[in-house]
Amino acid sequence: MKKVCLLLLCCSALLLGCSEKLHTSEIELTVMNEFILSEETQEHLHRVHTIAMDNPTDSEIAFSNATSPIGIVVTDYDGKFVEKIGKEGRGPDEVMRTRNFGFDGDGNLVILDKPSSFFKSYDRLTGDVHSFEYPIQQGIHVTSRNLEYCNDKWYLAIQLLGRAPYPSVPIVGVFNEQFSVVDTLGGYDPFFDGRSSISQEPVINVDCSNNRIYTGHSKTPYIQVYSMDNHELIGRTKEIPPMFMLSEKFITMVTNPTEMIRFQTEEQSLSLMIETNDKYIFHVYRNDNYTKMGNRYLNERDHYVAVYNKENLSYIGSVKVPGAILGSAKDGYLIMIEDETTMQIQFLDIKPKEIN
Repeated sequence: MKKVCLLLLCCSALLLGCSEKLHTSEIELTVMNEFILSEETQEHLHRVHTIAMDNPTDSEIAFSNATSPIGIVVTDYDGKFVEKIGKEGRGPDEVMRTRNFGFDGDGNLVILDKPSSFFKSYDRLTGDVHSFEYPIQQGIHVTSRNLEYCNDKWYLAIQLLGRAPYPSVPIVGVFNEQFSVVDTLGGYDPFFDGRSSISQEPVINVDCSNNRIYTGHSKTPYIQVYSMDNHELIGRTKEIPPMFMLSEKFITMVTNPTEMIRFQTEEQSLSLMIETNDKYIFHVYRNDNYTKMGNRYLNERDHYVAVYNKENLSYIGSVKVPGAILGSAKDGYLIMIEDETTMQIQFLDIKPKEIN
């Protein structure tokens, strides 16, 4: 592993509107680990989805291949190939899509294959594959790409189909190891009250060590915090990062595809994930440009990280990052793909700049 310090980046506040509060805050980015995925890895991983999961039991990262052959590719912390999990197809041990996945407590991998409506659990020791029904028939739609495991339970962001986005409607499903729902918690952000909206899909982060769940939505910048013990709301962030585009023009699904695409890309930022370490909450989002459509690369978009204090949920600052954030490692560093051509990966330590 080699350490390289990046230039300190300052986020100058830009106008969100005449009445918006301006902010300038310095965030320090330090590259703690940097590697190029090995040739053997790249033989299996041609292009990545915007997600990477860290193995809780070993120094491994799992990436989802966005092109054929579909599957999850596991590497070590130096980018060396470990194994490919999941074959493309409709058979008992095969999958058609791998955008939703995660590690269990033993380092085995689970993939939610939505086209087949099954969770598929891959035992990496024996090679056995077990299938569990996806509860879409029960009106439960899983929205989180990161399948989060904690204390023998799975915590997944969900939407209850047919239910309006009110704060009283749960957005976190608690599943047992057979993927039956055993509990629900949380609720839609109060921003959605009285608004008929598209793209309110929940995203979550599970802080298993501190029994906290952080929730957000694909088109809003706010983060809510819930207790895993009693399911009560602990708090909510209040400040909007300066570069997050939040439109008041929340509309229902329109019949004109062009209008909908323009709204989603030009007026609305896209929340990709929430990550945490022992001190900070990271809200990762991107801004798109409608002028480029089709098969686009991740790094053609502008990616940002907003940083919040974990104790009091106060906003600290934001930074534009030189790549696409895919997830986080056990030590709290954010995993970023810096160059999609060479498949260069970096582990970033993101924190406020220390003032001497």
